Amino acid sequence: MKHARGLALILPLFPILVGSSAEADCSRDFALLTSARLSRDTRFVGTFELKLVEGHDDIYRGRTTSGQEFIFRTNPERAKLEVSVYRFADAAGFDVPLTTYASINGMEGSAQAVVGNLKSAADHIAENGYLELAKHRPNAETRVFDALLGMNDRNPTNFFLRSDGRQTLIDHEQAFYIREFETSLLDGEGKAVGLEAIKRFRSLNPEAAARLADISQEANWLWALRDLSEHQRQVFRQRLKAYRKLYRESQ
Repeated sequence: MKHARGLALILPLFPILVGSSAEADCSRDFALLTSARLSRDTRFVGTFELKLVEGHDDIYRGRTTSGQEFIFRTNPERAKLEVSVYRFADAAGFDVPLTTYASINGMEGSAQAVVGNLKSAADHIAENGYLELAKHRPNAETRVFDALLGMNDRNPTNFFLRSDGRQTLIDHEQAFYIREFETSLLDGEGKAVGLEAIKRFRSLNPEAAARLADISQEANWLWALRDLSEHQRQVFRQRLKAYRKLYRESQ
């Protein structure tokens, strides 16, 4: 597979332009993005051989020269959702693969690193039959994440199972869904997230659970969601307030 040497990490104050003498080494592309601070608006830029994902006209699969596979989605509005979800997850301690705004082959969208060596819940169900379905539902951590971000489409194809009991989450086109008259935390299936789920979340990922309950961190979460509308951010704050109340009650 041939790739142009056009990958760059673009920062507002220190631009590294495609084709410039300060050109970034393609073999370090995703490593560069991983190490970048969230306060910098990073952008994945380059020319790569892409292959359309079967059944889609706006989703491509590609590979960097370092061997990292990525999914490129050419939908700018969806890119805003995917990148916002990643920024929040990365800051708050949830597991979402690296996702960044991208300009590839002249197309705008988002690029997300492909998770290796993990199987989705759907893969486990396909291998072991629907008896496995009950074992591979979104766990408490995922339910809290979906409730906070208004994820309305969690299903076995968009979360991966990890050996430590946690789940890696992808495909957030339906994130930031706002239900009319929403007054409590509701997960991706519209079910209320209660005290037992919060307790299980605390057991599975205590650092993230405590961090979300820390009101001093709220500005960080809102900054992560800076590309969203003010209304979406206000609804998120309401959900965060509901989470803090449940967390205190679960102590």
